Amino acid sequence: MSFTLATNVTALNAANNTSITQKSIQSSLEKLSSGYKINKAADDAAGMAIADVLRTQARSLGQAIRNANDAIGIIQIADKAMDEQVKILDTIKVKAIQAAQDGQTTQTRSALQSDITRLLEELDNISSTTTFNGKSLLAGGFSNAKFQIGAYSNTVITASITATSSDKIGQTRFETGKTITSEGVTSLTFKAVNGRDDITIESAIISHGVGTGIGALSEVINKNSNELQVRASWSVESTGSVPIGTGATDDNHTVKGLVINGVKIGSINNIKINDSDGNIAASINNSKSQT
Repeated sequence: MSFTLATNVTALNAANNTSITQKSIQSSLEKLSSGYKINKAADDAAGMAIADVLRTQARSLGQAIRNANDAIGIIQIADKAMDEQVKILDTIKVKAIQAAQDGQTTQTRSALQSDITRLLEELDNISSTTTFNGKSLLAGGFSNAKFQIGAYSNTVITASITATSSDKIGQTRFETGKTITSEGVTSLTFKAVNGRDDITIESAIISHGVGTGIGALSEVINKNSNELQVRASWSVESTGSVPIGTGATDDNHTVKGLVINGVKIGSINNIKINDSDGNIAASINNSKSQT
């Protein structure tokens, strides 16, 4: 039994050519619809790798441009706000010059001072409320802000804006209070710290005991220094009724039975005029944890 295979070579060639043409048409339509000459690695592997890098860099540069525009916007906002503050300061200067002549009375000077106080409040209000995207610009917190303005990590600019509130540009605040004259619990309230809000710090015990006193109050203030924008220092000095010398010592130049805050320091020998060798100070400091 024999088999016969019938083939149509012409038809096979036509079918193959049709398939090739179909692929070419599909590739052309893909390029036309996407707008890209290279759409897949089969089109040009090396060219596609280069194109991907350039495409990524282009998108990164687009975002970098937007970052730079944000930085420009921030600086412009701060600049206009400070321009208003400069106008306020110019007005304050004019009023101060107006008050500095004898043609004014106590009442008119008081009225001018009231105007200046209101202007300072407005200056502080600008400082505390000028923001960009919720970030305060003129209150002192906008420091070393970095803006990415390039496609690579080291392409950055840094901007800082110092505080422009009245207490930071030369205005001195004077606050009245109460003098501490006895032991007890005390607390301080700092008025208009940011030009508007009062801040009350925690209480401190004022007494002669260890861990209390003016030093304890100073520590409480310094714990809140970031918020208050102030720091406290303290020292304690005691003054005798007479200078240290023969009037305060016996004939052997000895202080007898020295007592401080109920703590016996004892006798101190070889006292010199005005404690020039520090003998008394050293003896007192040896018991400072008790006194």
